[in-house]
Amino acid sequence: MKEMTPEEMRYRLAIQQGVDGQLNHLVVQARKLLDGFLQDGKDWEMGPTQMNNLLNVCNETGSIEVVIGYIQYQIGRDDKGQTWAWRGFGEALIEQLRDLESQAGALVGNAAQQAGYSLEGEREERERDWAWMLLVHQYVGHLRRYFFYKKRPS
Repeated sequence: MKEMTPEEMRYRLAIQQGVDGQLNHLVVQARKLLDGFLQDGKDWEMGPTQMNNLLNVCNETGSIEVVIGYIQYQIGRDDKGQTWAWRGFGEALIEQLRDLESQAGALVGNAAQQAGYSLEGEREERERDWAWMLLVHQYVGHLRRYFFYKKRPS
């Protein structure tokens, strides 16, 4: 394995600090999304297993498109419209995840500039995708936690 240069170490640290700096925003976004669906969601049959499975997909892949594909698959399987397809929940979630791409791009650009780390072309795209996945992972993790809180038995 190749040893990291000091610039790369500073860059990786700046990325992690950037993700950490986004946590409050990500948590609030996840809560707002769920609150919008849970307000009158007594008929919503989404359960802990679905949220656990989504987080497992995030843990198993480095690809946002795999995560989105999983959600789309679940929407397609929901023929009664009671879980992922319920009132457009899955589509709204996909939109939220896609919106994180621009934050990831800004995060990578800022981190590279701070660290004096050179990113070009395909490498920049790979780094953006990596940072995007870090944001998605945090978002889904907090979405899951809040879901468990809101759907707890009374």
